[in-house]
Order: sequence, then structure tokens, then C-alpha cells
Amino acid sequence: MYDDDLVMDTKKQVLHTNVMHLDSQHFLLTVCETLQLILHCPLERETVLVLGTALQNQIELLRSRGFVPIRVHTDPQSAFQTLTTKFENVVIDTGGAGDYVPKADIQIHKVKEIVLGINAALP
Repeated sequence: MYDDDLVMDTKKQVLHTNVMHLDSQHFLLTVCETLQLILHCPLERETVLVLGTALQNQIELLRSRGFVPIRVHTDPQSAFQTLTTKFENVVIDTGGAGDYVPKADIQIHKVKEIVLGINAALP
């Protein structure tokens, strides 16, 4: 049996995103809540233009696969706060002062542990 309501709910995606600092490199790491998919994009620097472009690329990637990003949770970093009105049909939720994005931060921590483990095993 085919249930339209179930299919539509899985297409909607809530994203959790934050900047990951790894060694001297920066990445925009995004967790897609329903899919449990992790997207990342290297960043040259943390400016509004660079972060906005990286986030737009991730949103467009999901849309090109038929998914519908409806909300993006970010930390209250000033670059993210200026993006709150830049994306059509997507709510950018920057939270309040001192807030953080636990779902993104947990994945960032896992990625860093993996990288550190691999680096420690290399000669």
C-alpha cells in the first residue's frame, strides 16, 4: 500500500549546520535530520558570502534530489544571522546568545575523532 502522507513527510528536511575547524581548514558541516545525511563543504573563510554560498549549494543539492529543506538550525554566529532572510521558503533559525547546534556539533566531534585516529595511525 502506498501512503502519500508518509512520502511527503520524509521529503521535508530540517538541517542542522555549523562550521567545523579541523587543523587549519574550515568546513560547513550540515546534518539532514530525517535522512541522517551529513553534507560538508570546504570554506576559504567564514564570511557571509562564503557561508551563504556553501549553504545555498547544500540546499540546492537536496532540492535537486527531490527533498525539501524547510528549516536550518545554526549557531548565533553573526555571519549566519545575516542569512536569515536570504533563502526562499527556508527558515534560518540562529538561536539565541550562547546557543549551539547539538546535532551538528556531535557530528563534528565524531569527524574530528576519526581524523585524529587516522592521523595517529599514519607513520
